[in-house]
Amino acid sequence: MESGTAGACITESQVRRLHDLKDEIVRLEARVGSKSFRVISSHVWWSLNKAMSVGSMRKIPSEKFTLAERYLEAWIARLNATQQ
Repeated sequence: MESGTAGACITESQVRRLHDLKDEIVRLEARVGSKSFRVISSHVWWSLNKAMSVGSMRKIPSEKFTLAERYLEAWIARLNATQQ
C-alpha cells in the first residue's frame, strides 16, 4: 500500500526510528534497571504492540506512528529522569 493510504502501515524509515528508540530503552534499562526485571527487546516490542493494539510493530497504522514514537520517547524520558 502507498503511504498516506487509509490502512497503510508504517514505512521502513519509521520502523528504523522505532528500532532506534527500542535500542535506547534497552541500553538505559541495562544501566538503570531493577535486578529483578531486565528489559529485553522483546518486552519493549510486546509493550508497544499492546499499546498500539497490533500483533506486530510493522502492523502499526501509519496514522499511529507519532503515537508509537511518543510512547517510546516517554519511556526513555522516564528512564532518564530515574538516572538523575
